[in-house]
Order: sequence, then structure tokens, then C-alpha cells
Amino acid sequence: MASQPPAGSGPQPAPSAGPDRGPGPSQEPISTPRAKRRRDTEAQPLRPSLVGSQPNTPVTTPSTAQGPSNASGAATGSILAALDEQARLFEARKDVFLTIAQSVDNVVSSFEGPKKQIAKEATACVIQALKRLMNNEAAPAPTRNWAAVAASALTSTSIQNRAPTRPQAQTQPEDLRVFARIPEEGLEAARKNAPFALRRTICQALSLQLADIPHVYHVTTGYSLKPLNKLVQQSLLTNKQKLADCLGAFRIETPKKWFTYAVPRCPYQLQSLDGNNIDVSAIIEEAFIVQTGHKPVLARKSRLGPNLATNEVTWVVSLTAEVTPFRLFNQSNRAQLIRKKRTLLRHNPGCQRYHTNRYCGRRPLCDNCGKPSDSHETRPCLAKPKCANCFGPFQAGHTDCPARPILVNG
Repeated sequence: MASQPPAGSGPQPAPSAGPDRGPGPSQEPISTPRAKRRRDTEAQPLRPSLVGSQPNTPVTTPSTAQGPSNASGAATGSILAALDEQARLFEARKDVFLTIAQSVDNVVSSFEGPKKQIAKEATACVIQALKRLMNNEAAPAPTRNWAAVAASALTSTSIQNRAPTRPQAQTQPEDLRVFARIPEEGLEAARKNAPFALRRTICQALSLQLADIPHVYHVTTGYSLKPLNKLVQQSLLTNKQKLADCLGAFRIETPKKWFTYAVPRCPYQLQSLDGNNIDVSAIIEEAFIVQTGHKPVLARKSRLGPNLATNEVTWVVSLTAEVTPFRLFNQSNRAQLIRKKRTLLRHNPGCQRYHTNRYCGRRPLCDNCGKPSDSHETRPCLAKPKCANCFGPFQAGHTDCPARPILVNG
């Protein structure tokens, strides 16, 4: 009875049917790594395809492996066109350079003696320049040395230290203003007139449009009218009397630029050789003409008066042209041009503020209590003093007010 394999040992390999094997029990093969690898390489059963098999479908290869495409024809054409263009440029450059070289050779051959040597030296320079052009090379940079560096530094320093040039004076626009001089007794009432009311009165009196006189200003001596153009200005000057009557002015004039000089330390009194006194006021105009060459428009003594201890006085003279500094009577100091500054005055009656004599649209205030002037029931004001500027217990315009302008370097 044949022996049975033990349970759980798994299926046994079938006996070999080869003719060279004899009968007998089958031998179990030895499991080695090489045998395992050999078994792994045995054919495996094909898995069924879900999309069906296509045995006749050829395997497609990548486009990069199929050889050049149609784009290679365009690339070749572009390269050939570029090469043809370079060839044409080369031929053109060749013709130009050969023509120049032949012309230079012909010119050199026409000289004899010392001139021929000079022509050959010039030819060498031309050849070098042509070679640089053929090779598209720039001219060689000059070799810098310490002397050149120092020279450039000195040049740049001198340029930086050079005084800046003065800008050219721009053409000043023509001054078209017309001044109406008001008598001193009527200035206070004139400052209360509104500019628009003045424009309206002027236009009605002279048959003008409001646009012909766009601005009217209050100035120290009256009114300043600014016409639209030269034609309107001539119309105002032609009708001076009508303009003066409607504004209450005693003079109508155009602006004149004066240059006013202060001449300090002039002699207050002079004596002649025989001991007689010389009237300085009678000869002052002649002295100005001798020193400046211009007749003064106005000459007066300073408001400070003379210094009797030193017998000196300051003269103030106005000229129509600017002149160089001068001296009077061979003993005065040099004349100084007076730079006119705006005068800040307290607007009283008015807003009690310090400003120029232009038209003021602020509410008038009391110079005693600082309240609006129209709120007073009795005059003079009996309330406690209060400055309208610093609000201190003083009347407006007191000398210790911090808002009061201070004259500096004047």
C-alpha cells in the first residue's frame, strides 16, 4: 500500500514523464535563489483588456523620433536668407573699402620727395582706421596717467568754484496804473469807500464798462486804478478832470519810479573864506547835479533834524535814475539807497489791527474796549479798557502791545 503524504503539505509535483527517468518516487527540486529567479521570469498569463485587444494597431513612436518635420524647411529658408543678407553686406563693405584704398594709393603715388613720406605716414593711419571699421572695433582709449588725472581734477574744481552766472533780467510788464491823489482832509472818508462802488462811479462818469477797470485799490495818498489795457489807460488820462471830479481828487497821474538816497553827515552850515554863512539849501541842487549828473526830483532834510553838536544833517534826495554812491561837499558819508518797506499802521477808526493802507473789510472795533463799534450806546466809551490785539487792560495802540510792529534795521 502506497504511503500518503501528510495532511497540509500541499500538492506534490507531478512525476516526470520523460523517457530518461526511471520508475520510482519523484525527487523534490532544491530551492535556490537562481531557481527562484528562473521561476519569476516564466511567462505569466495575460490579463484580459477592458477596452478590447487591438492586435492590428501599430505602435506609434514619439514625434521627436520620426525625423525632421515640415518646420525644418522654414528654418533653413530663414538661415539662408540671413546668410545672403550678410553676403550682400560683405560685398558692399568690400567694394567701399577697396575703393577708398585705391583712392589713397592713387593720392600717395601723385606725391614726390618729402611729401611722399608724409603721405605714407598718413596712409598708415588710414589703414588702421579702415581695419577698425572692418572689425567693428572702437578707437583705442587714450592711456591715462597721473598727470592727466590731476589736470582733470583741477579743471573740475575750478568749474565748481566758479561763481554762478546771473540770470538774465526778465522783461517787466508795463505798469498801467493811474493814481488819484486825495487831499489829506479827505483821506479818512475816502478809505471808507468800497472798491466796487468806486469802479461803478468811474465807469458811469467816463462811459466805460466794469471790465475796463478790473481793480481799484486804496493807497496812502488816495486811489490806485488798474485799467484793463493801454487804450483804457489813455481814456482815463484824457478825461483827467472828469475822473478827478467824480473821485474828489486834486491830481491824476501815472506812476513814476524814484530812487531815493540818504546822504548822512552833510554839513548843516557852511562858511566862506571871508566868514560869511553859505545857505546850503540854495546850493544843494547844484551839488547833486555835479556829483550824479542828474537833477533831483525832491531834496529835503531828514525828519530827525540837524545835530547841532557836530553841525551835521542827513539829506534825502530822490532821483529818476539809479546812480552809484556819491558824497556831498567832500565831507559827507557815501549815499545809501533807501529800500522802501511797507508801513504797518493801526487801522483806526476800523479794525484796530496793524496792516497796510489797503481797503479793510473787517468789522470796526472800539479803540477803548475792543468791542464792535456799532454796539456802543454811549460815546465816548466808558467801559473798561481792553486792547483789541493783545486783550490786555489797555486801550488799543498802547506802546507795550506785543502785536505792535517793531522797526528793525530801519
